[in-house]
Amino acid sequence: MNTTEKINKARTRLLIDSMFFGSIAMRLELIPDCSIPTMFINSKAIKYNPDFVDGLSMYELIGCLAHEILHVAGGHPWRENDRDHTLFSMAGDYVINDILLTDKFSLPAGCLYDKRFSGMSVEEVYTVLKKEKEEQQKEEQQKEEQQKEEQQKEEQQKEEQQKEEQQKDDNSGDDNSGDDNSGDDNSGDDKNKNTDIGGCGDYESETDSIESKENEIQWKQIISQAHLLSKGSIPAGLDRMIQSFINPETPWSVLLRDFVSRTAKNDYTWTRPNTRYSRLKFILPSLISDELPKIVIGIDTSGSISQELLDLFAAEVSSIFNDYDATIEVIYCDYVIHGIETYTKSDLPLKLSPKGGGGTSFRPVFDYIENSGDIPACLIYFTDLCGSFPEKEPDYPVLWISTSGLDRVPFGDVIKIKL
Repeated sequence: MNTTEKINKARTRLLIDSMFFGSIAMRLELIPDCSIPTMFINSKAIKYNPDFVDGLSMYELIGCLAHEILHVAGGHPWRENDRDHTLFSMAGDYVINDILLTDKFSLPAGCLYDKRFSGMSVEEVYTVLKKEKEEQQKEEQQKEEQQKEEQQKEEQQKEEQQKEEQQKDDNSGDDNSGDDNSGDDNSGDDKNKNTDIGGCGDYESETDSIESKENEIQWKQIISQAHLLSKGSIPAGLDRMIQSFINPETPWSVLLRDFVSRTAKNDYTWTRPNTRYSRLKFILPSLISDELPKIVIGIDTSGSISQELLDLFAAEVSSIFNDYDATIEVIYCDYVIHGIETYTKSDLPLKLSPKGGGGTSFRPVFDYIENSGDIPACLIYFTDLCGSFPEKEPDYPVLWISTSGLDRVPFGDVIKIKL
């Protein structure tokens, strides 16, 4: 059996075993391509390296085809946006492989799999990987700086020795060939984006173009149809992945405005009864005020949030609170509180200037509110959600604005924000 026959047989087996995977696989052309290390999917085809396919068992090949299909089914080419492709592809691999291995698919040895990422979205995994990479780069940078300092000390010692030798030999100053061979060879190779670190297959990122939008719409329809065909026969993890792509979230600005409006009106009156339920033979008091008690906004200043995102958040908050009479207290905090600013409606728009830059703990803000004895209408915390949470849930509503894609919190609501 040659390579073409082998991969076509694997695709047929996939159709027999799973209507979801098979119906999508049959839409894609299979194209041999020796320039790629493993496999590669785009909106039209699955490309494969014949040597890679020949080295797989039939079950591993079926698993790799399913792996590639899930990159598209999860919307990874369109969800990547301006993120680092290699890291986002790795994050996608962790999510996909967890689903496939749970569903008893076989994958090549060495595929990316980590139990700690089980049940997480690709954005959540990406955030963790990015943070770990940044920490590793920071450690490497510190080592390099330490090495440079040691080299500088050695060079200073050599210079001092040379000066001493020159002073001893005053009469022979002709042949001072002080060649300082300190030129660094910094001709490092560029990183190859198509390395497929996971070893199961990569995908083509979709650019922000009209064609890309059309491809996204078309693939949402294809995936929706496949999802309906296989209703009830796909694992929960896969179902969540599909839903996150074909049914995208409500815009964060809409959700934020809704949260504020739910906590906004703080008084009732019987003098102007609510007649909405009068036909049911009972009367309720009506809301009479758009006045809010104090609003607290916590700003995570650990350095993980860009000024661009802060400006976007500040503009939206200012627009919302223009409709309410409220005092807004902004607290800048990393692992300790670095500053507090107070705004009223007349001070808007907000101008957020982060102070801090260390680790992250949310506890100081909650402790500050508790110790003040002034219970706010709500707390809105702008953060990447990578930090220590309070042990106890407070008596006021809490909204976490997540900049990272993470959404696991011990209490409160979460809204994900992105540019």
